[in-house]
Amino acid sequence: MGEFGQVVSRGFDNLAFTVGDLGASAGRFIGEAVASADAAVHQVIPEAIPTWLLIGLAIAAAVYFIFFRR
Repeated sequence: MGEFGQVVSRGFDNLAFTVGDLGASAGRFIGEAVASADAAVHQVIPEAIPTWLLIGLAIAAAVYFIFFRR
């Protein structure tokens, strides 16, 4: 019975490692995608204008066109 417990424990350890590795890979992918998008935006817009401000303006424009434009 002790061997069964060790096998189950090892299986859960491997599962936790795999899930953690997938989470880290997804986080790395998202981080690189955001960095690439930021670099692309600042190819056109000066670096002095923060990206969060551009995103806010884009959201405000979308809200305007969705709700207030007739």
